[in-house]
Amino acid sequence: SEEKAPLCLEAKVVWLADKMIQSGYFPGMGLEFLKIDAEAQKKIIQFVEKHLAGSL
Repeated sequence: SEEKAPLCLEAKVVWLADKMIQSGYFPGMGLEFLKIDAEAQKKIIQFVEKHLAGSL
């Protein structure tokens, strides 16, 4: 389906949390998307709201 179609985007890592180093943080990374169009941005927001918003 279109919802599951991969997005090909350029991004850079802006923060990194390593559970071994920062035990009070969830492991993960923050990305800054570069040159993102409105449709791709909408898809990312929908994904976050559907899958991650309740766990934050």
